Amino acid sequence: MTDSRVLGVLKNPSYTGAYVYGRYHCEKYISESGKIQFKLCCRPIESWQILLKDHHEAYISWDEY
Repeated sequence: MTDSRVLGVLKNPSYTGAYVYGRYHCEKYISESGKIQFKLCCRPIESWQILLKDHHEAYISWDEY
């Protein structure tokens, strides 16, 4: 398992038992070649549309997250 994979697990709120919606948003922009490009961007926790803590069994605590 790679370091980035481990960090991905630890950064995923589902491992805390939380259900989350709205962690990411997609930004569109036009590249230098004139093509439409998409960029996936993380939102801060305060901006998540839905955050239900203790939704299911947790592997790590919310504080550890």
